[in-house]
Amino acid sequence: VLEMYMAGASAVAVGTAHFHDSMICPHLIEELPKRMEELGIESLEELRLNVKKRGAFKL
Repeated sequence: VLEMYMAGASAVAVGTAHFHDSMICPHLIEELPKRMEELGIESLEELRLNVKKRGAFKL
């Protein structure tokens, strides 16, 4: 999910993913905060702002 966001995904992308997997939203709600904590990312905004820095986040 973080990789998708870094590549420019948005709510539209999540909605599109929902057509393929109706459980994607509950999965995102459960797993996204865990993965962000593992990586030391406090917000999606932090991820978005740092994505241009080469090697800023190693997923």
